[in-house]
Amino acid sequence: MRSRRFGLAIACALAVAASAAPAAAQTPAPAPVDSLFRLLRALSDSTDARFGAATVEFDTTGLDTLVANALTLPATPTPRRLRVLYPVIGYHRTSGPVVGAGYRVGSLPAGFLDLRGSYAASAKLGRYAFGYRKTLWAPAGPLPIFQAARPGLIGRRDRLDLELRYAREFMPFMPEHADADAGGFGALLWGSGAQSVYERRGFSGGFALWRGDWRARAGVTDAREKALPIATYFSFFGHESDVAPNTPADADAFTEPYGELAFLRRDWELAGVVTVEGTGERRRLRGALGKAVRLGPNVKLSTQVEAGAAAAAAPRQRRFELGGALAVPSLGYGQGGTDHLLLTRVEMIGSPDVLKALHLPHPEWFILRPSVFLDYGNVWDDPACRDVVFSRPPAEDWRGAAGGGFAWRIGIPEPDVTMRMWMAWPLGPRAGAPQFNFTAGRGFELLGRL
Repeated sequence: MRSRRFGLAIACALAVAASAAPAAAQTPAPAPVDSLFRLLRALSDSTDARFGAATVEFDTTGLDTLVANALTLPATPTPRRLRVLYPVIGYHRTSGPVVGAGYRVGSLPAGFLDLRGSYAASAKLGRYAFGYRKTLWAPAGPLPIFQAARPGLIGRRDRLDLELRYAREFMPFMPEHADADAGGFGALLWGSGAQSVYERRGFSGGFALWRGDWRARAGVTDAREKALPIATYFSFFGHESDVAPNTPADADAFTEPYGELAFLRRDWELAGVVTVEGTGERRRLRGALGKAVRLGPNVKLSTQVEAGAAAAAAPRQRRFELGGALAVPSLGYGQGGTDHLLLTRVEMIGSPDVLKALHLPHPEWFILRPSVFLDYGNVWDDPACRDVVFSRPPAEDWRGAAGGGFAWRIGIPEPDVTMRMWMAWPLGPRAGAPQFNFTAGRGFELLGRL
């Protein structure tokens, strides 16, 4: 009889709970009591028992705040629509000061629109870009909105994106070795920014697939390209004679396919990328491979190899160069302009904190690690002017640089972004001059964002 009464009581309780469900839905239910809750509650009680009740709005250990808020309040909902306004600023000797703004807006169902406009004061030219991105397939469910608004990363989430873009913009020669600001900082201070650019105006559209350890891209580009003249010789500390000429691009109009295949295995520290653009006289093929290994507990060795081949009659802006901080840093930008490239980069980086070892006070997030490097490469034209992928490099044209400095992994905007401060010395004849470099790159700079 007692068990029947107990069962009847449970049934009545369930009926009352079911009838009260709509009213309860209006107020969020408290989080269930679990082992973490009990642990924090016990710690908080023991703190009060030893030191007395809290006399301020918060406790110094954060336990009361965590119990009262983090474990009981509902989570903040993810925004359903993204709106971001950001500045566009820059400087180059072909444009002068560049000022503008960009606006990114969108949602998961509709996709994301990226609008950008700027004005080059010295060149008296407007620049603009209209980009659209939409995730068409994501097997693990909807992406977080901030991830969906940007290109993916290999190994993070499987997804298929539609990518559309129309722009009138500055493009750097040899973009794989270009600085993010196209040499604008050096041009503004000393007039010495030697990185050349040209203008591209047109449309590109295609698909990008991230799947496991792989990424594939394919699409079509329709655009016109032309050379840009020097628009200003101004610099704060330099002279007009310090301003290097801007390499003239070949005027061209084209419609062509492009494709890319990239691989990244983070636990192996192995990555590779192959890109192909255009056909016929505009054909350009480039590949890069990177591998890192541990040498004991405190040193990592990183090796990268890059190779490229273009058509013998390819426009100047499709050809390969060797200089710059991401290639052979003792050489300036613009070295080469040939249809073949071969480059290797070796870096050894240590784990000790240099500032801590020197007993210098510094913030915990500012960790400088020692680093040494060796770069060696060759750019050349095929002797018979053939449109071939494989061609023997001339033995007398090898040039390199070696040096060392410090690396600081800042982790912004991607986890593997690292600032490097290096002093480079040339190796061999015609390898340039000693050069100080301050650059930002990823773990494998020659492979770009993976």
